[in-house]
Amino acid sequence: MHSTGNPPIAHPRVALETYRGLRAGTVVVILLIAVAQIDEYRVTGDVAQSISGSFYTSVHAVFVGALFATGTCLIIYRGNSDREDSVLNFAGFMAFFVAVVPTQPMRICATANPADTGFTALPGCQDYDRVLSTGLAALVTVWIVAELGYFGFVWRTRGFVAYTTPLRFIRLAISALLVVYFCAPVGLNDVLHLPWGEQFLDNRHNVAAILMFLGIIAVVGLNGWSARTLGLRSNAFRYLVIGVVMIVTVILVAAFHLWNEQWFPGWKFQHDLLVLEWALILEFAAFWIIQSIELWNVDRRDALPEAELKQTVPE
Repeated sequence: MHSTGNPPIAHPRVALETYRGLRAGTVVVILLIAVAQIDEYRVTGDVAQSISGSFYTSVHAVFVGALFATGTCLIIYRGNSDREDSVLNFAGFMAFFVAVVPTQPMRICATANPADTGFTALPGCQDYDRVLSTGLAALVTVWIVAELGYFGFVWRTRGFVAYTTPLRFIRLAISALLVVYFCAPVGLNDVLHLPWGEQFLDNRHNVAAILMFLGIIAVVGLNGWSARTLGLRSNAFRYLVIGVVMIVTVILVAAFHLWNEQWFPGWKFQHDLLVLEWALILEFAAFWIIQSIELWNVDRRDALPEAELKQTVPE
């Protein structure tokens, strides 16, 4: 019996199997990108310098589709707390922006003939501005519709007060600011005259990717804190270790990049960003698998028998 007092659902087995499928699907999506990049390397003998660089290769369709699938899974999945759920939604939202805001066109898109437009028939090598505007228009429009739909649902089922919580307002404010930032016209800095403005706008894809990875690292940390609060020390330790490893991974790869630039400029390792991205993804996958094992038969951590015992038996 759940300690949270949640009302029983009509078909708990169906709901639980759907929940399990959602968790397993997230891991499958990661495998999709991995297999696609491996096949790209097998055929061409080269691989993009980052996962995002796959936008301009034959991995294009898998890259975009996998990011949308991952973002959808993270948003639909209900976290163990409102904070965790908000961070999951944020990370999923950022995954959408990573997919629709491509990196600046790479050299792979340039043609040998200077008289040409500068783009080839390779996947993703269309007009950059048009690709950007089309993707953002679709994403922002659907986000507004979804938010209005969610407001209507909550208002009819739980009342207006349930929607207007401080956390909800914070989430809406952050989302709105990000929408304004990602949709800002490239020439906006001609009006603002900010010394860093143009670079900031040109690196929107990188900003989205960094925020997405920060989100998934925060999810790992929140799970460690949640497990510790409920007295589940072994799981809390596992999540803590994974979170620390993720942070250390970022520090080590950043240090290697700076060391390579400073001391060995002639030998430039081109795939340090790719290594960092895959390391963080695999570490998050490890967390996701451990969490799936822990919560395989429940919908929230506080529904675990040992967690209920911790809550109901006095110290």
